[in-house]
Amino acid sequence: MAALALAVGLTVPVQAQADPEPAAANAVQTPDDLTLWYDKPATDWETQALPIGNGPLGAKVFGGVATEQIQFNEKTLWSGGPGQAGYDYGNWKTPRPGAIAEVQQQLDRDGRMSPDSVAAKLGQGKSGFGSYQTFGDLYLDIPNAPQSTTGYRRELSLRDSVARVGYTADGVAYSREYFASNPGNVIVGRLSADQGGKVSFTLRHTSPRNDKTVTAADGRLTIRGALTSNRMKFEAQAQVIVQGGTRVDAGDRITVTGADSAVFVLSAGTDYAETYPAYRGEDPHAAVTAAVDAAAAKSFDQLKAAHVADYHKLFDRVKLDLGQTTPAIPTDQLRRNYTGGSATEDRALEALFFAYGRYLLISSSRENDILPANLQGVWNNVTNPPWDADYHVNINLQMNYWLAEQTNLHETTKPYDKYIASMVAPGRKTAQDMYGARGWVVNNETNPFGFTGLHNYPASFWFPEAAAWTTQHMYDTYRFTGDVDYLRDTAYPVIKGAAEFWLDFLHVDPRDGKLVVSPSFSPENGQFSAGASMSQQIVHEVLSNALASAKKLNLDPEFQAEVTTALSKLDPGIRIGSWGQLQEWKTDWDSPTDTHRHVSHLFGLHPGNQITAGTPAGEAAKISLNARGDGGTGWSKAWKINFWARLLDGDHAHKMLAEQLKSSTLDNLWDTHPPFQIDGNFGATAGIAEMLVQSQHDVVHVFPALPSTWKNGSVTGLRARGDVTVDAAWKGGAPDTITIRPGKTGPIKVKSSIVTGHYRVSDAQGNSVTPQRDGDVLSWEAQAGQAYTIENESAVTLKAPAAASPGVPFDAEVTVTAIREREVPASDVTLTLPAGWTAVPASRQLPAASPGSPRTATFTVTPGPASGSRQAQIIANVAGESWRGSASAVLAMTPCFSPPTGSVLVAWDPRQGATVTDSSGNGRHASVAGGTATYDSTAPTGSGLNLTGSTYLVTGNTLLGYLPEATFAAEVKIGGTGYRRLFDSQPSGNPGTDGILIDVTPSNQLRLIGAGAGVTLNTALPTGRWIDLVVTLDRTGLITVYVDGEQKATGQATSDGITGCTSRSLRFAADQGGGQRMTGGVDRAVIIAKKLSSAEVKNWKQLADKFAPVTTATTDPAQPAGGWFTGAALVSLSAADEAQGTGLDRIEYQLDGGAWTGYAEPVVITGDGPHTLAYRATDKAGNVEAVKTLAVKVDATAPVTTAEPAPGNDGGWHGDNVPVVLTATDDTSGVAGTEYSLDGGAWTPYAQTVSITGEGQHELRYRSTDKAGNVEEIKAVTVKIDDSAPTVLITGVADGTRYGDSLDLSIGWEAIDAGSGVKTVTGTLDGQPLQPGTVQSLYKLALGEHTLVVTAVNNAGKQTVQTVTFSVWTSTDDISALIDRFEAEGKLTAGGAAKLQDRISKVMVSEDKGRERDKKKIVKKLERFVETVNDPKNVSNAEVKATLLRDANALLVENGGTPES
Repeated sequence: MAALALAVGLTVPVQAQADPEPAAANAVQTPDDLTLWYDKPATDWETQALPIGNGPLGAKVFGGVATEQIQFNEKTLWSGGPGQAGYDYGNWKTPRPGAIAEVQQQLDRDGRMSPDSVAAKLGQGKSGFGSYQTFGDLYLDIPNAPQSTTGYRRELSLRDSVARVGYTADGVAYSREYFASNPGNVIVGRLSADQGGKVSFTLRHTSPRNDKTVTAADGRLTIRGALTSNRMKFEAQAQVIVQGGTRVDAGDRITVTGADSAVFVLSAGTDYAETYPAYRGEDPHAAVTAAVDAAAAKSFDQLKAAHVADYHKLFDRVKLDLGQTTPAIPTDQLRRNYTGGSATEDRALEALFFAYGRYLLISSSRENDILPANLQGVWNNVTNPPWDADYHVNINLQMNYWLAEQTNLHETTKPYDKYIASMVAPGRKTAQDMYGARGWVVNNETNPFGFTGLHNYPASFWFPEAAAWTTQHMYDTYRFTGDVDYLRDTAYPVIKGAAEFWLDFLHVDPRDGKLVVSPSFSPENGQFSAGASMSQQIVHEVLSNALASAKKLNLDPEFQAEVTTALSKLDPGIRIGSWGQLQEWKTDWDSPTDTHRHVSHLFGLHPGNQITAGTPAGEAAKISLNARGDGGTGWSKAWKINFWARLLDGDHAHKMLAEQLKSSTLDNLWDTHPPFQIDGNFGATAGIAEMLVQSQHDVVHVFPALPSTWKNGSVTGLRARGDVTVDAAWKGGAPDTITIRPGKTGPIKVKSSIVTGHYRVSDAQGNSVTPQRDGDVLSWEAQAGQAYTIENESAVTLKAPAAASPGVPFDAEVTVTAIREREVPASDVTLTLPAGWTAVPASRQLPAASPGSPRTATFTVTPGPASGSRQAQIIANVAGESWRGSASAVLAMTPCFSPPTGSVLVAWDPRQGATVTDSSGNGRHASVAGGTATYDSTAPTGSGLNLTGSTYLVTGNTLLGYLPEATFAAEVKIGGTGYRRLFDSQPSGNPGTDGILIDVTPSNQLRLIGAGAGVTLNTALPTGRWIDLVVTLDRTGLITVYVDGEQKATGQATSDGITGCTSRSLRFAADQGGGQRMTGGVDRAVIIAKKLSSAEVKNWKQLADKFAPVTTATTDPAQPAGGWFTGAALVSLSAADEAQGTGLDRIEYQLDGGAWTGYAEPVVITGDGPHTLAYRATDKAGNVEAVKTLAVKVDATAPVTTAEPAPGNDGGWHGDNVPVVLTATDDTSGVAGTEYSLDGGAWTPYAQTVSITGEGQHELRYRSTDKAGNVEEIKAVTVKIDDSAPTVLITGVADGTRYGDSLDLSIGWEAIDAGSGVKTVTGTLDGQPLQPGTVQSLYKLALGEHTLVVTAVNNAGKQTVQTVTFSVWTSTDDISALIDRFEAEGKLTAGGAAKLQDRISKVMVSEDKGRERDKKKIVKKLERFVETVNDPKNVSNAEVKATLLRDANALLVENGGTPES
């Protein structure tokens, strides 16, 4: 249950009616550095609305003036699960014995399998998985809303977790304030104004589902219902409290008029419970009512004070200062202006982004939550969110909590722990039933209902390593806190279960005898194999963690031994491949061009700890990361921040942060995959923390990856493993002070570059501490509750220009300063420079630096040639006796040559053939790829290239250069669906830092990825017709789109410009891989190294100035597809110059090599055979069109086809496949092709003998077409096939069965033949004819074995013989039953039957005792039974006598007696 509060109309104590705060101040104040703010209302939920939350409940605030929209969620409101028919928890609906073993065997044999084939064997479609649901929207409709406002401001304070809206209209200052309070589990809002009686609105609720009722009474709006899919009950109550004015409750809404202020309170809940297997609890009504009642009884100020105090306890633990300066501009503008450079405004966005991640986790995951943060945290506005807003456990859920312990938010992990523990029960069943293993398992994704099995999407259905990965965080929590009770009671049982699964499921690799995961799949990349690197690294980690936990707790010695043995045999999953990379798979399959967003094989680097920077594996990981590139989705970039931080490369980590902020972050600072996924926010915050403090190897490493752009700053409150809190500050890019606060007494190790220089260590009382030093690591015995500070006593600074140019020298100054009381010894200074750069001199010596007397060394640095990079780093290295120091500087660089402003880079005019000439003079000629070039005569020039969805334009590799501004223009016809390329010179996944990409989105908007950003322009491009499309980019990053000369939209990239510094093909209508092809057409297209003005846009074709006229030839009749006419052809020529050209002068033609003739009227071409018409046009400027040709060929006779099937059997039936040979002839143009249709199916080109298979009658239709397009009349041949014998079904008797002779069997059979039909069916019993349906009394058969044979023959002569063998035996029960039967049939008298039953019952008594010595008694009693049978007074019927004597003698023999007559 969760709650959101809206207070209007409830009678409350006077203190609940707090005076409203002045609104005007809220509307105009300058933000602090931890406030998101905007100068207009939100119109889009995903990109603009602001999130608030308290863990269980979330809401998005839009801030509309006429209508306020508050979309809200309660985290447990989910469709699907046990309440929905067919829900199976992902477990196989029917057993698949041996299925996994089959896959393992194939992998052992073949090495790998496609995801499709594995999914076909092991996958299963989702059933009742469900989706996270919106609770709907609250709307506050404002009557007589102002048409215009001033001072509008919408904001979210991260310091207080409060959202505000303020504006002034008609002299009245209005304000709104919203917060989600974890105390009381409510969200509270207040509307107020600085003049009385100005607050009026109508409160209503909407939902995209029709499954609820809404009622209003006593100022309370009650929303109640049950989801259709699973009948989950849900309820929300909104209470409205007013000060002044009136309130009216009417139907499903509440109206407030003329109030001074109003407070609203909303609480919501469901009957979900986390208990497997039902996942249902109590009706939410009581809890929701109690929450609303309790909140409404308090004043707004009381509610806010409780909320802020609760929030501050978490948020205020960590503070980050990056030396930022927060400009007075809205946050969306701050993000658009962001470059990732040295500006303090960029630091403001980065610090805000770090804090935002912590805010979002506090808002979506609290200790009283039932569920953890999902793919969207707690926020969702639809019924079918992307990926169901579920729990993806192949990285996403784990990434949500990477920041929790690091950034001092331990309490937020509680719902994560509960959720993982709740999967153990369903996961245990999945492990046992599907994998035959102990422990528990979960795969790629799950829901709140214990979905631990599989689905069937090939690229993501299989990931049993997920359970092990989810436990990593729990063990890490223990490492951060040192809480042994938590380890024993919470973490260890879950970790042990995940480890037990792998102890049972690991597979012996026949290649080397190592234990591997099989089948294994590196998430969403490549093929299935055995022992993929990520799989092995995860299993290694869970086994190691389980073993360490058991040893710490002194538990489970047998389990410890089992794990130890498994670890000794486990393949480590860390290998260095042929090009120096860390292999993603056990076999070296990695491609240097693979830029997949998952970098799964680096798990051991992060979040694992098996790979360390500076080791061979660490260097290999760096090579892999560089090959993967800096693109990817939002969460992928966030992961790469962490990777580079772990590799101790702060600048590359910062580059990935910058890429995420520039191209994977929305205006409201939410991360976008796209679409929105919150894990990217959490991962980025974790990455920033990793840049500042690391402790994965039990050493507190401070500033391990400090980027050179962060010159000065500080952080307080970060956490390190070992229950350590860290405060630290840096100046000039070097550590200044580090304060360590251990939570436990014991040895501690601290690593930092500060240790290699001059430093001092003291405790909180100022007493000096003398730690042991080993390189850059200090160690000492720390006391819990004490604070230890390490102070740097020397500073090294590097002064260099902000920007440099290739080959242009500049001075670099390195200064050593004694910043405290002691002198800094003399030192040697050198520079580390990029490849190809030089420094003069190579080194300098500096004397000792005393306090107040710094020492400076100056170098002349000459940059090398352009390398394609926008930045270059130089590092100053200072080394003295027993100390070292360093400093760095990052310089902006021109990445490569830049074409002259205004130059035309490419000018295409597709006219004919497979090559499009570049008229710009740069030689960027394009080929038509993907199919045959065809042209559209309706194009603006009369010869636009048809883009069929297969065809596209591609040049050879070419260098566009660095373009600080540019124009892209084309005459284009847009068709098709999905993403469709226009211009492309960019590798897939690049965020806009390498080349340019302009395409059309699925909603037909134009998107530009370049200049350091990906921007979608808010205008829909016309489709299905030719348009004049121009896109300009200026030096500030402003993008402008024009359609048919009119400006349609603008967007903002960065000021980086387009970096075309890598030689690759330039394409139109396809991406670099040949995908995302455009359907439609393209005529003239140009790229100009200049941003055209709006006036120039209309004349871009003249500016290109390279176009000759274009002539179009049309035929009457139209040109056939094969080029052959079936009669005379009339050819008309028409030509046109470009719209802004000089105009057409003349058209000429030449027929079959004759003289050139001025064109005046259509050209008539007659006569069989091929003809060639050449033609050209010239404009008034003298531009002569390249000669075009038209081939005209004539043929009027259709081809002739014959069919020759193999001869048939009697009745025309074939008993096997029937080959049919088709032969076609054409005496003129030749046969273009023969096609056939079998049994009404699709027409198929004939290439070889048609083999007709399958039982039944088949019709083969056929026809041929010649190269002139003449089509033969359809012919047909009929073929009948029956290649299967009949099927015989025998009933009433089962093969191999032993029957008592007292039974009757109704023996029947049926023969079925779906082909030619059954001809005969016969049956025999023991060789004697038998009719179906015969009721056979078994006492009439001899004791022993009998054989039933049924033979069926079909009309094609196929025969089936079905044999059933059974046996007949007797027992005392059978004899007793026969006596009753014979008596009932009148074959025994009642007296005789009674005597016989008496005798046989006595035999039964002895049988029941079951002792060996009772067999003699059995024999005696059987002999008396025989005597009784032989007495004619008892048995007079010969058949009865023979039957009973036979059965009795059989039992006598069975018990060791002698048969009697």
